[in-house]
Amino acid sequence: MSEHEITESFLKALSRYFNGEINAREGAKEAGLSGPNRFLEILKEAYRRDYVTIRSPIDQRQCQRFRQWAGLSLSLEPYIVKGKPSHRTFSLKAAEIFLIYLKRLLINDKVSNINIGIVSGSTTALLVEALVTSSLWDEVMTEVEAVRNKNIKVIGLTANPVKGWALQGDANMSAYNLAALLRDKLGKENRPDAGNEIEPWGMTNSFIVTQNPSEKRSDSVPSIDRMVLEITDPDRLKKDGSKSKLDIVLCGVGSPDSSLFTEILESENIKNPAEAVGDCAYVPIDKNGREMPLVRDNVNYTIYSAIRLPILRQLVETGKMVMLVARNSRSGESRRVNKTPVIRAAIRGRCANMVCTDEQTAEEIMKEPA
Repeated sequence: MSEHEITESFLKALSRYFNGEINAREGAKEAGLSGPNRFLEILKEAYRRDYVTIRSPIDQRQCQRFRQWAGLSLSLEPYIVKGKPSHRTFSLKAAEIFLIYLKRLLINDKVSNINIGIVSGSTTALLVEALVTSSLWDEVMTEVEAVRNKNIKVIGLTANPVKGWALQGDANMSAYNLAALLRDKLGKENRPDAGNEIEPWGMTNSFIVTQNPSEKRSDSVPSIDRMVLEITDPDRLKKDGSKSKLDIVLCGVGSPDSSLFTEILESENIKNPAEAVGDCAYVPIDKNGREMPLVRDNVNYTIYSAIRLPILRQLVETGKMVMLVARNSRSGESRRVNKTPVIRAAIRGRCANMVCTDEQTAEEIMKEPA
């Protein structure tokens, strides 16, 4: 490495790169380098020579405090991003954490099928977008080049409702985007010798195995005239404790005062339960993470979804990854959204075994006992 390559423009590009504002390719262009590989080579050499110091954006001390707050019984792994990160920086860190766990499955020779589920939400969509648009994959490809004969499905777990509603961060579109990325990096189209099969799935319930696997759920095939909300099927709820084949689930939460879930309820003249502190996977929950019933004229309703809270809890209990990505909006934004109570409730209800949030939100969560 030539000394003159560590220029002021390189250091500025490096700062923007670690802030999540640009990827390695864009950083190389700003620094006047030949390409992203050269940019990363100089970074590694500069780090080796102590020209730059790289500090993790994850606050390890606060993570330890959060583990102590949660206690051993919750088996929670927290990832807390320092400071007040931008949406881009926060999404990049969440994407990096997701990628660490995905890599473990990819390089495990004993795992042939990997099933990733995504619940609709703006935060989960930003995470997928960060994966697709950043250089994260370029930096880890050397570690997954040996991946062979994997069958990977990316499944949208929340249905698009009719009546003109559009779910924030459409799960089906996020599933398609992530599957397209995986196919580009690992698929047999570009690596015929690898034999990896990658495909996106839209709204489906086939990954919730019933006592009779051949029995289809009555609402498994959506029709164009389907209502946004439909009468809860008691038989389906009884089967919610059955085994799920999902390996990773990406999920967020919504607050009562700013959530598409609340708007949908209002449009259907259904009151959000007074005890509900928000929704997790489009299910209203109380402060302890228990599901709240949706009732209109003495009839129970539920949002049309391929995953319910008992399935999330079962995945947590069996050691699968359920990643809750959520934080309060930053002060100074047009409308501050407080998700502290619903994040805390989702943790208490064991709806996730991993949480990615920011420093300020974590502090607010820990103000009350777990």
